[in-house]
Formats: sequence, C-alpha cells, structure tokens
Amino acid sequence: MKRIQPAAAALALAALLALPAFASDAGGETAAHHKAVNAAIAAAMKDGVVTDAVCESCGQGHLILTGAEYTSWVSHGVEGAVPCVHHDPWRRDEVLERTAVKHYVCDRCGQSAQDSAQELQYVHHP
Repeated sequence: MKRIQPAAAALALAALLALPAFASDAGGETAAHHKAVNAAIAAAMKDGVVTDAVCESCGQGHLILTGAEYTSWVSHGVEGAVPCVHHDPWRRDEVLERTAVKHYVCDRCGQSAQDSAQELQYVHHP
C-alpha cells in the first residue's frame, strides 16, 4: 500500500506538468493566439494613449487609443450659420462638421474597438 501512494503521487505530478502542453482556454485559443494578442497590446501601448475607458469585452482592461481617422470638414452653408459669438448683429459664424472615428485596443484582452462622433467647428464670420 505504501508503494502505491508514491507511484500515484508521481503519476499525478506528471499529469499536472504535462497539462499545459495540451491545454487551451474555453474559447479554443492557442498559445500562438495569445502571443499575437500580447504583441498587439505591446504595440498599442508603445504608440497609443491609455484612456480611462474600461473594455466592454473583458471588463477589466483599459482602452488604448491607437489612431483616429477624420472626414473633411463640411460647411452647413448660409442657412446653417449661427449668430456671431462676438454679438455682431450684422454677421453670422459658419458651422463646419466632420466625422471622427477613433480606434482602440484593450490593454488586457487585446480586443479592438472603435468609436465615431460628429465634431463641430465654428468659423468666426468668414
């Protein structure tokens, strides 16, 4: 009986040591996938700006701003003009609008996300 316990312990230890070689997480992701995610996170952290926004995917990481794209400014025209900010009753300020798309990567899980918003700019009576 005493010989069985050390043998069982040795077998259990061997099984535990071999397990990581065959294991993957519940999503079936491999070590190569995790390596790629870590590389993407490292690149984003090198060049990006860490924000206070929390990742919606994992709920634990913070989003890193990795880039942004902007459309050209478009005028709202004469009918879209607003009263002059300096209260000149004879002048109106032009309203310009564009779309901004910002790209993010989570610093924990590597999930990418993007956010788009309309931006306004006022040009003092051109």
